[in-house]
Amino acid sequence: MSDDHRVPAEREEPPLVHAMLMGAITGFEHTLLWVIRSINRRVQMFLWGAGTVGAFVGILILSVVESPGWEGALRGVVAGGFLALLFAAAMGWLLLWANRERSRRPDQPAGAAALNTLLAPTLRELSVVRAEVIKQVKARSVTRVPLGMAGAVGLWVLVQWGDDPPGLVALVGWVVVGALAGEMWAIGKLEREYHRRYKDQVLPVLAARLGDLTYRQAGSQDLQKLREFRILPEYDSAQADDEIAGTYHGMPLRVVEARLQRRSGDNTQTVFDGLLIELTLPRALSGTTAVLADEGVLGNLKGRWRSGALQPVRLEDPRFEQRFEVYSDDQVEARALLTPAFMERFNALAAGSGFALPGALAEGNRLVVALPKGMGTGNLFEPPPFWKPAGGEILVTLERDIRAVLRMADTVIDLDFWAAGRKRDRTPAAAPDRT
Repeated sequence: MSDDHRVPAEREEPPLVHAMLMGAITGFEHTLLWVIRSINRRVQMFLWGAGTVGAFVGILILSVVESPGWEGALRGVVAGGFLALLFAAAMGWLLLWANRERSRRPDQPAGAAALNTLLAPTLRELSVVRAEVIKQVKARSVTRVPLGMAGAVGLWVLVQWGDDPPGLVALVGWVVVGALAGEMWAIGKLEREYHRRYKDQVLPVLAARLGDLTYRQAGSQDLQKLREFRILPEYDSAQADDEIAGTYHGMPLRVVEARLQRRSGDNTQTVFDGLLIELTLPRALSGTTAVLADEGVLGNLKGRWRSGALQPVRLEDPRFEQRFEVYSDDQVEARALLTPAFMERFNALAAGSGFALPGALAEGNRLVVALPKGMGTGNLFEPPPFWKPAGGEILVTLERDIRAVLRMADTVIDLDFWAAGRKRDRTPAAAPDRT
């Protein structure tokens, strides 16, 4: 491989406080593994069983001593059984984790080498930027970490005059938190700038590999209609950083990752965190049709009051009507849009994808689908922290995120008969199987 296509070898260089904390956690993990693996397997099983029985019997005895009679015994059986099950599950997981064979992971997953080669000039440039960020973080940490520690000690001294002052042991934790806060102060702006530059240079290349698409910072969003028809909830502020846009299967497409927040007194609540998929249809609708997740009797009555000219649409699919409410100002067109295939695919849109029930708005030649993220679904298109290498596994993860978004876009295209037809026309026929 020529030097022009070679990505410089890099190593992780976490900031000092982060490195110390990770080292302490890793050291504890290694010690725990060593202790468990040094015990004979039969002894491990005996301790597991004995601990489970001991937890049950101990709680039962304590309960009977505290409340003699059948009520105490019954309470002890319930509480002891719960604690025993909890202990058995936790101890079982710990033993499985400690005893499983850990195969050595390859340095890079499949596909990383090709992406490294494709992005070699960009990765070299990012490596230079990354080195400068590391240098500046270290320089800032020299003053800001001690300031954070001093601030923590000062705060600890002030609270000594309270009714329940923390002791000397708590001071250690306060100092660690202060040091971490000081280091985050040193990192903050530099890492945000690095992340923005990383996204702007890497993601457009990855998106272009998958079609006539690009990545860009999300522009201003026209969310008024989506809020008006309750596709999106009421919100006070909107944040959208990432957008995949271009022509997909011959149709203009925009996919935006958005987060909406609403203030309630002194608190701020995230009311929507997910994807907005906007497709320009190959035909224009004469009316407006809104599909939203069912909110129960009170929520639906409120929706009808706010929907104005839109009227409820009754459909023949009871499973769809249990999960969604449909409103339109053109009953005939709404039923023509919501074909059995549309309802089946819309029902399945969130299934197994990490998203919750979607909402949709069809108006003019636009079909917009709002997909809220499900529990445990994190942010997409997240670059690595500045202290980790710019290439390798993270490139595969980012490309996987883009592919996942396009799979959702495929499903949205398949919702509409005319758009699905355009997609089929533009999809090359599979080569015949000659085996």
